[in-house]
Amino acid sequence: MHFPATAACLLWLYLRHPAQYRRTRSILAWLTAAGLALHLLFPLAPPRLAAVTGLIDTGTRYGPSVYGPPSTDTLSNQFAAMPSLHVGWAIVVAAALIAATPSPLGRLWAAHPVITTVVVVGTGNHYWLDAGAAVTLILVTVAVQRGLGRVAWRPLPRACTW
Repeated sequence: MHFPATAACLLWLYLRHPAQYRRTRSILAWLTAAGLALHLLFPLAPPRLAAVTGLIDTGTRYGPSVYGPPSTDTLSNQFAAMPSLHVGWAIVVAAALIAATPSPLGRLWAAHPVITTVVVVGTGNHYWLDAGAAVTLILVTVAVQRGLGRVAWRPLPRACTW
């Protein structure tokens, strides 16, 4: 759900709510860049790779596992647990969709980050603290984005909105 939900959200916002799309795209970009920087600077193993936690790698045990052994997996960074971008993206997607669909039914989108958090913690891919770090990083990136918006980012002329 991680990538398809985010892509579908961005596409829908782009087509139906362009201003909300630009805000959401920027927040996701800042969040992802900051998260990846933290993953590179301070790699932290998820609980499924730490035998001391006693947590089971449900993907390996019950399948399907999207990861190979950490020593041979060149596609993904398995030591990128903190912050949880799964949870961060889910929160940003839910917030954008709630803002774009102001009906009471639109608030059901709040279930997306809750379910995502339960799944990534339950499968041993993240600690609860990783989700909390994602929330903190979202707040920081939104504050930075707003701060930069007051100083350097000006709205583009109508003819240049891309």
